[in-house]
Amino acid sequence: MDHTGWFYDSDPWFVATFVTDDVTLYHIAPTKNRMSIEAILQDFGGIMLSDSDSTWNGVGGVWQKCLGHYNCNIEETLKTNKSGEFRVFAHELQLIIRRAVKLYKQADGKAVAEKLVGNLQKRINCLTRRQYTDQDCKRFVERLKREAYHLLTFLIHDIEYHNNTCERAVRLLARLRKAIYGSRSVRGIKSTETVATIYATCKMRRINPYHFLIDLLSGRLDAIPNPNSAAQTRAAPAVKTASAATA
Repeated sequence: MDHTGWFYDSDPWFVATFVTDDVTLYHIAPTKNRMSIEAILQDFGGIMLSDSDSTWNGVGGVWQKCLGHYNCNIEETLKTNKSGEFRVFAHELQLIIRRAVKLYKQADGKAVAEKLVGNLQKRINCLTRRQYTDQDCKRFVERLKREAYHLLTFLIHDIEYHNNTCERAVRLLARLRKAIYGSRSVRGIKSTETVATIYATCKMRRINPYHFLIDLLSGRLDAIPNPNSAAQTRAAPAVKTASAATA
């Protein structure tokens, strides 16, 4: 999950983006509203992956926080904070992140041994128990206290440790925002999020969006075929729908 900006007339709005293995969903709203996020995710039983935006806090159960954002935030802070205390803290946290990623790659999709995950978790917890005088250290510690047990989920379950997939999906609306600036009406917002959702989901499922929309508007289809589904593998060839096959 991720956010980007949008405009309703000249007012700043937000786009919440949700990506699964075969669905991309865009939701445009006036604020980063946790209630709407909870409504969208109420029947979702999977593991949630996001950055550390406070909007996501408290939603759902099992999480993986993006380690890429942690590393970028550390590097950005190191550019302005030259204190020895923060440099030691940052170095140790980055060592933990690198070790976790290395274990993930070595496991090649399998769960990492519980003992190894436990050792890394202890190192993270130790960082949160120390006393610091540096303000950036304190800031990162508060963040770790909230998310310490959401950093190593990817070592237990076969999921990514970064949010790059969703960030790539966000670019579709970000590029559209630069081109048209935003929406002038609520109807325009609904059209934008609906068509963008259809387009992105078709691309994920290797379906031609143009052909699908022809079939949808002609009444030949009422749902996007999913070649990734075992039940539809034979019936739905890649990048084609019924109208394309007929043509």
